[in-house]
Amino acid sequence: MARKTVMRWRLYASYFFDYAIIVVLIVASGVIGLLEPHYSAFSLEDKSLQYPLLEQTVTSGTLAAVALIAPAAIMAAWTLLLDKYLYPNVPAQRRLWELNCALLGLGLSIMLTLLITSSIKNIVGRPRPDAIARCMPRAGATDPPFMLSTVADVCTNPDKAVVMEGWRSFPSGHSSTAFAGLAYLAFFLGGRVRVLDNRGEVWKAALTLAPLLLAVVIACTRIMDKWHHGTDVLAGSLLGLATAWVAYRQYYPSLADVDKAGRAWDLRSWGSVRADYVPSSAASSMLGYDQLDEEAQVEGSYAGSRRRTPGLLDGAE
Repeated sequence: MARKTVMRWRLYASYFFDYAIIVVLIVASGVIGLLEPHYSAFSLEDKSLQYPLLEQTVTSGTLAAVALIAPAAIMAAWTLLLDKYLYPNVPAQRRLWELNCALLGLGLSIMLTLLITSSIKNIVGRPRPDAIARCMPRAGATDPPFMLSTVADVCTNPDKAVVMEGWRSFPSGHSSTAFAGLAYLAFFLGGRVRVLDNRGEVWKAALTLAPLLLAVVIACTRIMDKWHHGTDVLAGSLLGLATAWVAYRQYYPSLADVDKAGRAWDLRSWGSVRADYVPSSAASSMLGYDQLDEEAQVEGSYAGSRRRTPGLLDGAE
């Protein structure tokens, strides 16, 4: 009993570092955001930099609600409420564990994306499409012969924060963050409904792709508002998508592994899923879980997913 207790607390403690890393990512990205970016030289005659400074269609607050709060709420509702119906035999502790993994992955996806995005923005220092409007060049300013202008030479805007933000175009932070949160949600939903189960059910694909469509819309507004160039948005979107996939795979099996039905790995078991998700008869029919082989249903397992780490979860619960 004492040994199980020690193992349980060691396992819990191992996840402290997951949360600690997310906190470190938050602090680091915040600090980097306060640093002055590299100011790339530019031409006052460059038409692509002469757009007016416009209001944002999707503000930072809206982005946080859509890419972070909404996915967290959806995953919480799925794991705590819908799973209670789909898998009536699963204890509450296990559903809480699933939520823990879902939120850890979401936090890792978004915070890692923010850190990478902020770092690249400051290093590259690419001017936004509205950079000249932010710069407020002095009257009569022109480019030096056979050279480009610099912020220090021609800009007169007293609001340094506005000028700094004008040279943080690449990659798009809204695009990367939108995909980091919403692509992660898409992977979560795709795993839960077994989108790659070869049953050809369109509703599963639609449910999985819906968050990605929303991310695309958010990314497109950055071009519409003239806050980013097209390449900024493309790079940011790919960055967020890649980070979401990496974060998802830290806690979940591949979407192609439909037997595991999108369930999180067990407590630091690195590759096993606990065999206790037995769906109700109604849920089996709705989601296609009636395809589980007879032996797996008797054992209370997903088909083909019977590996577990003996005693660890029993002691943890």
